[in-house]
Amino acid sequence: MVSDYFIKLGYRVREVPVYFDDVAIQGSDVIWQPDVYTYAVYLARCFKCSYIIDIGCGSAQKLVKLYPEFQVIGVDYKDNIQYCQKEYAFGEWIEWNLEEQGVIPIQPDILSKSVIIAVDVIEHLIHPDFLLENLKSCLNYAPVALLSTPERELTRGLKDAGPPNNPSHIREWNLPELESLLISYDLQVEFMGLTRSNNKDNQKWTSLAVMGNNQQPKICPAPDDFRAISIMTASNDEDIILSSLNHLISNGIEVYVINYGSNDSTGELARSLLGKGVIGVEDIHIESSASSSQDERLLNKITEISKMLKADWFIHQNANELRESPWPSASLKDTIYYVDQRGFNCIDHTVLNFYPVGDDFRPGSDFSAYKYFDLVTDPNQSRQVNVWKHLDQHVHLSPEGDYNIDFEDAYAHELRNELSSSTKRRIPPQELHPIIRW
Repeated sequence: MVSDYFIKLGYRVREVPVYFDDVAIQGSDVIWQPDVYTYAVYLARCFKCSYIIDIGCGSAQKLVKLYPEFQVIGVDYKDNIQYCQKEYAFGEWIEWNLEEQGVIPIQPDILSKSVIIAVDVIEHLIHPDFLLENLKSCLNYAPVALLSTPERELTRGLKDAGPPNNPSHIREWNLPELESLLISYDLQVEFMGLTRSNNKDNQKWTSLAVMGNNQQPKICPAPDDFRAISIMTASNDEDIILSSLNHLISNGIEVYVINYGSNDSTGELARSLLGKGVIGVEDIHIESSASSSQDERLLNKITEISKMLKADWFIHQNANELRESPWPSASLKDTIYYVDQRGFNCIDHTVLNFYPVGDDFRPGSDFSAYKYFDLVTDPNQSRQVNVWKHLDQHVHLSPEGDYNIDFEDAYAHELRNELSSSTKRRIPPQELHPIIRW
């Protein structure tokens, strides 16, 4: 049992909390943590789960809305769970006091088909150890768990030393403290970030942790013989080609360049890196002015090259795209190897456009430092599935969504808060250059 739970020195906890009666506050038009349950549904679909288990479910107002797509199981005690048992006959409601040591009685075969959530529960507990031990136990079987709690410094200010303003809260963590606490219980922390606290002010002042199954492989350096190759298409990209290539090469990715229709020095610059991470540069000329014909020829060329090269994984991207590992300590190659070890055979990305501000960009400079972006909302452009495992399968590339790939038994890694891509759209030089990054 950890004495201070990794909270800063001098922080004062609340000794005697008020029981949080979720039933008593029903009817409010404020929805707290509105996106956590939506994300749980997204993950449940990705992992083909049939259950969502809410530890500390309160009156389960948000949980019950997930039925009947998912079977719902709620865990709580006193008035909250008694209300659920009375009102929602379709759910399973387990009365359990999280302040008492023990393992919540849920069968392993159910856990293996469940997403676990603990939404704003941990801050209510005098002994959060028992919740964390139960999450650890659940994740022996469940594929993923979510935990949320108020981010103290964003909610209360940097100088807050407790106790929390909410009389039902014992203590509150900032994001790094919470991550340290979870890691200390040997939980597989996949992602730490922020989510909306409520649907009114839309401030992202709530910490969100995504934790993976205990048996899944840990992120580690990819072996030397693991090979990931990017098939990059470029056209009149002399201002960015070297930066784009060097970014991939520094991340352990080899690159084969298709230089099409360029009338500048794109091909020459790419060839300057042959033997230094670039394994080939091929010039092709597009004679047809029809964009559909150009797309078809490029897709055929990408497919042809992917059959010719020996690699474990392929990436297709344009020169005006960047992909980065979502984990600072892992290269892009290490990240793809991790996805491979988890049994996935392609990767789905979320698309972000990064925009330069001002006109200080210089050809050849690093364009990964742009800070301003927007999220692509067009459903035809907001997803990219163009990183895939080479299995000698027939891969179909579609021009929709920047050449999305499709093949039989495709199983995409879709933890898109963990593995998210951004896409730089090439716009004429006199206009803005949106960029993409992972």
